[in-house]
Amino acid sequence: QQIDAWAEAHHMTRSGFLASAVKQAMAARS
Repeated sequence: QQIDAWAEAHHMTRSGFLASAVKQAMAARS
C-alpha cells in the first residue's frame, strides 16, 4: 500500500515503479 501511495504521489504506475526499481538494481550491480 505504501508503494501504491508513493506511486500515486509521483504520478507513476506500479509497473513504472517496478521498472525504475529494476533499473536502479541493475545500475547498482554494474
